[in-house]
Amino acid sequence: MKTPTFDPQRSEAIKAQLAHMSQAKASFQEKFPRRSSRGRRPIFALAATAVIGLGLTAGFQMNATAAQAGATLKDLAQVSINYIDPQPSANEYLKVKNSGFWENCTQDNNTPYSCVPAPERIGITYKPGDENRKWVHESIDKGHPEYDEVIHAFDGAFFGTRMYQVEDLLPHATSGQALYEYVDGSYDGGSSSHAENNFVRLTDALRSGVIPAKQRAAFYDALTRVSGVTVELGIETADGRKGVAIGRTEPLRLGKRSELIVDQSSGQVIGERTIMTVAVLGYGMNEVNGQSAITYSVVDQVPTATREPEPTSDEMPYGD
Repeated sequence: MKTPTFDPQRSEAIKAQLAHMSQAKASFQEKFPRRSSRGRRPIFALAATAVIGLGLTAGFQMNATAAQAGATLKDLAQVSINYIDPQPSANEYLKVKNSGFWENCTQDNNTPYSCVPAPERIGITYKPGDENRKWVHESIDKGHPEYDEVIHAFDGAFFGTRMYQVEDLLPHATSGQALYEYVDGSYDGGSSSHAENNFVRLTDALRSGVIPAKQRAAFYDALTRVSGVTVELGIETADGRKGVAIGRTEPLRLGKRSELIVDQSSGQVIGERTIMTVAVLGYGMNEVNGQSAITYSVVDQVPTATREPEPTSDEMPYGD
C-alpha cells in the first residue's frame, strides 16, 4: 500500500507551516535563553498559575457554549413538535433532495492521495405515502454521469439493508432521554470516539429527511446530551438559506467539524456542512470543504429504476 501524499498545493502549505514554526522557535530561544534551575522556579509558578487561569476560562467558555447549544436544541425540539410535515397521499411520495458540493479524495495503486473540489452531487429519496409501495433512491453525479442510478426497494433497502439509522432509532424516539440512552448504551466501538459515534448516529438519521416532526423533537433533545455539541446561528446552506448549524468537532479528526443546518421556524434539516476549524494539512482556518442544501416536496411521479437493489434477507413481500 502506498504512503498517502497530499496534492502539491497542500504539501507546500504544510512546508510553509513547518518553516514558520521552526523560525518562531529559534526566535524565541534567542530572546529568552535557558536560565538556571533556580531562575526557572518562579517562572514555572507563574506559568502554572497562567495554565490554571486559562483552564478556568476555557471551562467557563465550554459551559457557556454547552448551555447555549442546549437552549437552542430545546427550542428546535419545541418547534418540531408543533410543525406539520408535508403529507403525501397514498399515491404520492415525499421527495427529499440533498444536493451539494464536496471534496473528492481519491487514491489507488497508481495515483497518490489527493483531494479536489468535486462537481455537484445529488441524492434524492422518495418515501411513499403508502407503506406497501417501494421507496425510490436517485443518485446524480454531475462529474460522473456514468454513476447515475435509480433504485426501487421496499423500506428503503437500496443497498442490502433497510434505512437502519432510521429503522433502528425511530422506535426509541419517545423522548430525548430514552433515545440518547439507547444510542449511548448500544455503542459498539465504531467511530473515533464514543461521543462522535453518538453524534453521527443521531445526525445520520436526521440527515435522511424522513424523520417525522414529533420524533425529530426527540432527536434534538437527545443531542443536548452528547458531549461537544455546539450550535452556530445564521449559517448558510448551499442554496443560500440560513439556519442554525448543529455541529461537533472531533479532536481525533484534526479539528474537522460536521454540521447539520436546521430551519429554526420548522425544525426541518435544510442542509449540511463540513468545515476545518484549524489551519492544518494545507486547509485554512474555518475553511468549508463540503456544503449541501436539502429540500422537501410532494410528488406523484418517480423515475424508473435503472438497477435492482442489492440482495437483502428481510425484504418485505409487498406488491409495488
